[in-house]
Amino acid sequence: MLTICTGLRSKLPFRIDFFALLKIDTKTLVLHSLRSLGFDLRPSNDAASLPELSGQKPYPISKAWECTVFLGDNMSDLEATYSVEDNKLRLYASSRLDKELYLRVKDAGFKWAPKQELFVAPMWTPAREDFCIELAGEITAEQTTMVERAEAKMDRLEGIAENRATQADAFANAARDISSNIPFGQPILIGHHSEKRARKDQERISSNIEKSVKASEAVKYWNWKIIGVQAHANHKNDPRVRTRRIETLLKSLRDHQRVKNDAENYLGIWIRDLSDDQIETLSGSYSGASTHLYHQLKKGDITHAECKAKNIERLENTISSTFRQRWLTHYLNRLSYERQMLGPVEVYTKDLTPVILQTFARKMGAEKPKATLSDYGYILESPVTLPLHIAPTRSVELTNTEWRELMQASGYEVPTPVERRQSTSTKTKSPIINPTDEDLIRLQALWNIQIAESHKRAKSYGDPKIANVTLVPQSLYSAHSKGSYAHFKTVGITSDGVRVQSGWKDGVYQLIGVPVFRLRVSTRSYDLYQAYSAIQIIDKPKKSLPLDWEKLAIREKVEELS
Repeated sequence: MLTICTGLRSKLPFRIDFFALLKIDTKTLVLHSLRSLGFDLRPSNDAASLPELSGQKPYPISKAWECTVFLGDNMSDLEATYSVEDNKLRLYASSRLDKELYLRVKDAGFKWAPKQELFVAPMWTPAREDFCIELAGEITAEQTTMVERAEAKMDRLEGIAENRATQADAFANAARDISSNIPFGQPILIGHHSEKRARKDQERISSNIEKSVKASEAVKYWNWKIIGVQAHANHKNDPRVRTRRIETLLKSLRDHQRVKNDAENYLGIWIRDLSDDQIETLSGSYSGASTHLYHQLKKGDITHAECKAKNIERLENTISSTFRQRWLTHYLNRLSYERQMLGPVEVYTKDLTPVILQTFARKMGAEKPKATLSDYGYILESPVTLPLHIAPTRSVELTNTEWRELMQASGYEVPTPVERRQSTSTKTKSPIINPTDEDLIRLQALWNIQIAESHKRAKSYGDPKIANVTLVPQSLYSAHSKGSYAHFKTVGITSDGVRVQSGWKDGVYQLIGVPVFRLRVSTRSYDLYQAYSAIQIIDKPKKSLPLDWEKLAIREKVEELS
């Protein structure tokens, strides 16, 4: 008699009589087979002390050799693997899982793949890695490659397509055999004793033909699936797709690094000497503070000092988070694999510049990197801690050779400068001129006169509005000159001092007039019969306008207007 302790569901041992139907000389063979399967066989001297199962006594067998088979904590051995090709975790189970364990596997994001007979997760995460280690003890490399899995799936689909093709032929042959028993052109004889059989044969022929057509369509469908599997495998290994995948991984790497960088920036604010009002303001704004702590502070559940201490602790935990570091390490490992599959990265042999190093550091997730030349080589600085694969400090100084080796080890290739296409246009862009005081007043007076003449020709009601010049600094102009509806903008001015406008000419909507220079104007108080206000930047050099004032003959009009 064997006493088998499962230790999985019931946690109780149960006894099975293996030798009741076996001859005594086969006992050695059975025990040897059990040992080869990994069972721990030991003489059961305390079989009487084993608890009963479901209130029943064990089946009694006298004078039988007893042993206890210990299966451990799990009846099914689990094996966990990871494939860097598709970034998926897989769980192999030797037998069916119990309900509790199955629900845990399902909640972890694993799905059962019936054809492969395994559980697969769509992507790697730290939580899933911990879950696999808990079940299997370790995670090993996946033994099947993506190409092998694709070939296995193609073989399986080809088998299905062949079966459907066989079915289509069988249904077509069945319809042909039935129709061969009917003479050609023989109609159904109504009232004859053969009418019932003839109609039944007709239904069978139609049914078989319909089934044959459906099976033929299924053959086309499965062949289309085979082409899709092959195309997907080739697409995954395409160098251009792999290059874009590397860019996506770099973006994810920067996103996780940015969380640490932002936390370090916010920590620099929170560790200062802050008043209660400042703590309350920071807690209510997006400055790395917890919204929950802000509501507790407003309710009076915590003091301002407690709120500050908890926010500092929260930011420090974010910076030193092992969870975040595991993500960063994972992305670096995946980048290393993808770059290796693309081929070796060549060492950059040309001269290094601060721009090259800053671009490299920014690509790796550094926060506002700044590179400066030193006697030793180049110094790279950042307001926060640099990514750990560059340096665990806020600044690092390396020689040119060390910088080249670091870029190669990180898989970074300096982009080749793209030669700009030489423009074939003969048009030259008119310059922007900041007018002198005298020219500014003259031009504004000319525009006011033109508006007055236009108002007079239109016989409009009221008097035309006079526009004045605008004097602003460059900072104010820059702040109010962005966007389509900005109050400040630049306009083209012709040799007659007229603003270039768009309109219909010769059936084409185009610019009317050729600009000789551009001028900054203000439309803040613009009206229908009011000119634009000419702008002068008071903190920039001034230059005379390229206009022939004598030709314009407005000197007398200016004096009359003034």
